[in-house]
Amino acid sequence: MAAVSEASACKNGRPCAAWLGLVPRPQTTGGQERWLGISQRGDTSRRQLLVHGARATIRWVGRQTDRRSPWLRHLRARRGKTRTAVAVANNNARMVWALLTSHQDDQPVTSSGEQTRVSAPAKGLLASILAAF
Repeated sequence: MAAVSEASACKNGRPCAAWLGLVPRPQTTGGQERWLGISQRGDTSRRQLLVHGARATIRWVGRQTDRRSPWLRHLRARRGKTRTAVAVANNNARMVWALLTSHQDDQPVTSSGEQTRVSAPAKGLLASILAAF
């Protein structure tokens, strides 16, 4: 939080992820837009932590049955491990931005729509991610 200082300074999650260097760099010529590799701007260590966390998530995605796992498996099959890791890190950075701007705890929602209590390890993980910012 000390590095971000004020998360609401970003309009949405994309500028926050861009500040970390996790979004594709646009290249425009002749009115045609192409997306190149990630911009790699911002703090290298924070970006590296998010990418390593994403790699750990991808490693166990075959055994999970949550809503996010099919998307990860499909993306990994189409794009490979590294691009998937960067995409997941980008997604995680946007979620952290949303949590910082909404000033709420991370409360997973059950299939019936009710919010559940977050376990102690999950709160510790969220605290470590937020501490990195």
